[in-house]
Amino acid sequence: MKKVIILACILIILSLGLFACNAGEELTLANSLPFTVSGSYFELSGNSAIYSPNTTYDFNLTIRNDTEDEWRGKCYVFLIDKTGPVLDISDIGINLLNKGDQESTVIRLVLPADIKPGSYGLALLFPDKGHFIQTIYVGENIPDVPAGPWPNISSYKQSPTRLIQEELTIDDFIKQQHHSWVATVDVGDNIVVTLGSNPSTGFKWPDIAQIQNQGILKQLDHKYVKSEQTGMIGAAGKEVWTFKALKKGTSIISMEYRRPWENNEEAEWTFIATITIN
Repeated sequence: MKKVIILACILIILSLGLFACNAGEELTLANSLPFTVSGSYFELSGNSAIYSPNTTYDFNLTIRNDTEDEWRGKCYVFLIDKTGPVLDISDIGINLLNKGDQESTVIRLVLPADIKPGSYGLALLFPDKGHFIQTIYVGENIPDVPAGPWPNISSYKQSPTRLIQEELTIDDFIKQQHHSWVATVDVGDNIVVTLGSNPSTGFKWPDIAQIQNQGILKQLDHKYVKSEQTGMIGAAGKEVWTFKALKKGTSIISMEYRRPWENNEEAEWTFIATITIN
């Protein structure tokens, strides 16, 4: 009888221990439920635990090309609060992706020891596509105050637009009838071409330039600027074109200075620009 009682006590103790282990495991799992969010060109997964200061967390990011064209670029990852970015996490270079291709990477978030408890946004910024923000919570519990609203981060990390210019005067073309120009620019740069012109002679440059590859280079504007020598009849002015570098690659801009009614005649002057976009 005594042995039976001892055995029963052992079984009860083991059962309580097993229950305690299972309860602890369930509690841990409940605080680290996985999440996956996706857009047309990315998928982000991690866990929804309440994040702790001075701790490292990993997220999986898959980037997809959802367009017909080749795609390469950047993805900036950072942590934000209601006032703006508070922590740079990663700059991810996107390799050349054809339609349907994808690549995966791990985002490692290292929370500093002195970060304040509260709601934060794990922000993904694709400068040429858009941005996404996943809410996370730092501290011992979820704050009562709603997360956000988050600030506009679309311009964060974007380099200021550069202006690349080339200018040739009437005198330049009188000395040399045909000019070429080679320039290397970055995606997003504006290219301005200014060429001497005198419409009073019947000659003019085209309003719309010939662009070899309009998928990577786009004309934004064209205008004629009168001579600063006001009051002088027949004074030469200049024509100005503005182009935008859209994507990486090489494109050629070509223009001819001619009388519109003399299409079969050789152009008086020509201008050719070879633009390489990095």
